[in-house]
Amino acid sequence: MTPTEKKDENFVRVVSFDTMTNADLPDYSFTLRGKSAEFKRTRRSRTFMVATDLANYSEYALTWATDEIMDEGDELIVLRVVTVDMNVIEFVIGKVQDTIQKMITLYQPSLLIVGTRGLSEFKGMLLGSISKYCLQHSPVPVAVVRPEDQKVKKSKRFTGLMKLGSLTSEDEETSTDGLFNKLSIKQLSSVLTTKTEFERRIVALGDLHGDLPNTLAILKFSNIIDEDHHWIGGDAIFVQTGDVVDRGLDTIALYELIQNLREEAPLQGGLVIPLLGNHEIMNLVGDWRYVYPGEPETFGGVAQRKKAFEADGFIGEYLTLLNITTRVGSTVFCHGGITPHFSKSGIDWINDQTHESIIPYMHSQGRSGDKHGIFGGKGPTWYRGYALDDEDEVCSVLDTALELLEANRMVVGHTVQHDGAIHTRCGGKVILIDIGISSAYGGRKGALEIRGNEAVALYADRNEDLPNPPPYIPLHQRSNPVDQTVIHQEL
Repeated sequence: MTPTEKKDENFVRVVSFDTMTNADLPDYSFTLRGKSAEFKRTRRSRTFMVATDLANYSEYALTWATDEIMDEGDELIVLRVVTVDMNVIEFVIGKVQDTIQKMITLYQPSLLIVGTRGLSEFKGMLLGSISKYCLQHSPVPVAVVRPEDQKVKKSKRFTGLMKLGSLTSEDEETSTDGLFNKLSIKQLSSVLTTKTEFERRIVALGDLHGDLPNTLAILKFSNIIDEDHHWIGGDAIFVQTGDVVDRGLDTIALYELIQNLREEAPLQGGLVIPLLGNHEIMNLVGDWRYVYPGEPETFGGVAQRKKAFEADGFIGEYLTLLNITTRVGSTVFCHGGITPHFSKSGIDWINDQTHESIIPYMHSQGRSGDKHGIFGGKGPTWYRGYALDDEDEVCSVLDTALELLEANRMVVGHTVQHDGAIHTRCGGKVILIDIGISSAYGGRKGALEIRGNEAVALYADRNEDLPNPPPYIPLHQRSNPVDQTVIHQEL
């Protein structure tokens, strides 16, 4: 059902499958969504994705996911290669590789699961080249599973085979046994964490506010893009914490840059995570107080700019599908800050409520539709307490929020650091990355880099180590001092 055909409250505005390949249609549609009465998403809920075809071993992969790895409250996205004579509800026409990458970008699962016969190469409609493509280019961990012995009892029926990260050119010539390491189910979470926590590079930028030249300069010396503005970050994760718009002329160019990098990064195993800031939301509801003089003309005039930020406009459509917050490893990213009031409901709840509320909030021009106050002064895009309040008081508030979010650090923009430097507070538990990148604030250039638990401020002429909080240890492990492996959700 297209956006203009919505007639029933049971239809929910979500990412579209059947319109994805049609440039003249929006990237979303209204889909009939149902769930069992017992299902309840929690802050611990995870999303998994299974890529399947018509072969039996794909069924094994699906069964393995549901029986061995999923818990109560988790969600499963199933991608299935189908023939033209099959009856399907939602579909996308195109190359399997491209479709898988689009689905990963849209749903950001914790794990991609595919099946294999356990021979030297993959067979069936989900061909070896496609499975290998997933291993080479997936921005999230990949698990390849195969049936061992159908006669053994269910709990030992499947062995997980996993390869994390990208394959080298030498890897591509080896056999399946050389590509994967056998892992038990108990080891799975540890391996997922090992890749994220100790190997994968994270780069974060704060408020850009309409300044393309300074943004490009930072991304270049941070080794995220090349001179032609293409992704060279490998399997890095790039997070932009919002406020791309206002105070400068380069609104369109900056959003185009981020969307281009979002498409290019997965081809190298990377991931781009743009988040909403308060200025994105302000523009969506028609609050143009900080629009830079002359910037509407870059759209073709005021009327064209207004259309662009509507729900079906080329910028509004993109923004209304973004999240307000994300967690990468044990670090939470958002624009302003997440207080315990919102932290207790979890990251997924915050983002779900954002998506449910944003269109009604836009239609009311910010006067109604935000029943939980997510877009309000104490919400994640406006709150400044962690940046401005006395540390003797606010650090305990931050500790509570981080504990609820299962994290050890929060990275925020929003509050300008007028000396142009990235600062930390509360012993490194909050990092302030709005350094005034826009020429409206002095044109300071810098980015945050996180590797494992180590944070570094990157500047054009130097790097500076930042204070780091103690590593995050999940609650269920704290009673066991022997095993201190950090296990948490990747994204």
